[in-house]
Amino acid sequence: MDASHILLGRPWQYDRKVIHDGVTNKIRIVHLGKKHTLTPLSPSQVLQETKEKETQVESLMKKECVQKSLSPCYAPKRLRLPRNDLPPKNVGDTRSFHGLTSFYRRFVKDFSNIASPLNELVKKDVPFIWGEKQEEVFHNLKDQLTNAPVLAL
Repeated sequence: MDASHILLGRPWQYDRKVIHDGVTNKIRIVHLGKKHTLTPLSPSQVLQETKEKETQVESLMKKECVQKSLSPCYAPKRLRLPRNDLPPKNVGDTRSFHGLTSFYRRFVKDFSNIASPLNELVKKDVPFIWGEKQEEVFHNLKDQLTNAPVLAL
């Protein structure tokens, strides 16, 4: 029984002070001199709990925190950030942007090839020189992450 295992820290089958009533499906446990009774939820309690969970999920979907499918998904609130971002001014900003975009790399086809100019800037002992190629990659990644195919449900 899972609940008694959690309460006592051990499986109920190995506890000699556990009484299981098969008719009512109740489990009585004596632990530290106190008697505890574990009872299953009634069908109305299960239904009420299910409805509460459904409303919680619906509210999260309205806030755009949860997606309908269970596949790996994006966090819409975080994806809105790159649209308004300016190009990085130093290595720290570049690492930050690269970290954000590499989190979503599975949604961008050929991400490693596209982001290779940014990878070069992030390496140690490489001078930070922001050129046209890096600018192009920056805007390309921004566009690919904020366009409809990535954001589709």
